[in-house]
Amino acid sequence: MTITMAKRGKAVTALAPLALLLAPQAHADWRAYPTLEIKQTYTDNVRLDREDASRNGWVNELSPGLLLRNRSRRFIFDGAWRLRYLTLPHGLNDNVDRTQAELQARLDAIVIDDLLYFDASGSIGQRPVSAFAPILRDNNYANVNRDEVRAYHLSPSLRHKLGDAAFGELRYT
Repeated sequence: MTITMAKRGKAVTALAPLALLLAPQAHADWRAYPTLEIKQTYTDNVRLDREDASRNGWVNELSPGLLLRNRSRRFIFDGAWRLRYLTLPHGLNDNVDRTQAELQARLDAIVIDDLLYFDASGSIGQRPVSAFAPILRDNNYANVNRDEVRAYHLSPSLRHKLGDAAFGELRYT
């Protein structure tokens, strides 16, 4: 099942991975890697306005983040989170998101050996909202045709080996 911008079932989706984490077979070595990116860019048209209305200046970006990883025989989790904080030239802070969150996460788990499996993924990020407006790439400080989008994907499955010659899988996506 794939749901974008959904508000239903948050408690159930939050509890499923938690139940897997508490299972004794799922305990493994969690690894956390903090990250920090500092970037400064000079631009002659910060908000991509018309040439006569363009403004130049330095854009500063501070991006702390965290990479989280857990691997075991029954459980694989990879996640990356980053928060972008932008400072713009004086007088250009109106109508611009100064903080932007990004998240990418993936979970593959064996709930019951050779029978029940659970796959999940989630993301948060800036995405285009209209196919008919300009699509900007690598420009985090112009809010033209973009908004924060949250999406997740949950997929439980039943898998069973049928002798040496066949394999069966029933999946809900």
